[in-house]
Amino acid sequence: MRWLPGRKDRVGETETATEPVWTWRGRETSQAGAKAHGREIGYATGSLKKGGRLSSKWVRRWGPVLLGAIAIWILSTELFSDQNTARVIVPALHWLFPWMTPRMLHLGHAAIRKLAHVCVYFIFGVLLLRAIRGDQKGWHWGWAFAAIALAAGYATIDEIHQAFTATRHPSVRDVMLDAVGALAAQLALWTHQRWSENGREKALRV
Repeated sequence: MRWLPGRKDRVGETETATEPVWTWRGRETSQAGAKAHGREIGYATGSLKKGGRLSSKWVRRWGPVLLGAIAIWILSTELFSDQNTARVIVPALHWLFPWMTPRMLHLGHAAIRKLAHVCVYFIFGVLLLRAIRGDQKGWHWGWAFAAIALAAGYATIDEIHQAFTATRHPSVRDVMLDAVGALAAQLALWTHQRWSENGREKALRV
């Protein structure tokens, strides 16, 4: 609250002073400051809510990709080396196909391991495209190219990781198989998109 001195009025030869004038400028200033502070708090709260929504969207989009990357990393450890998987796959093949020779069993084991590369990166490629396109729908070559590039890049890192694992070894052919799996995923998604569009067009014509 601010005090303003009284105003003097000259009436004839005498002077009279009005009562002192008290103003509530301080109170008005305080109220204005409180309103501004409230707006700042509201803005900050809105920003936090918006940031929370963005974080939630990011987790929904990229969370499955991170889980897939972790799974691939585990598959590159000694736990899934040739020797360990042979203990399971070779007896299973011999039980299913008793007529297979030891060499055929060995080739079948190797083929299953290579097929696993394609299948794992097929799924990884689907997850990557889903994360890259975000809230948008459909399929686009740009998204597909980015997904294949990321998958091939991670496959390269994965093979480098195997170079430092005792019972594993890096392979350029495995990177190529991984890239083929990611490419197959994009082609499958493109085919699905085309079928969906054709189906909608036929439905509109009816």
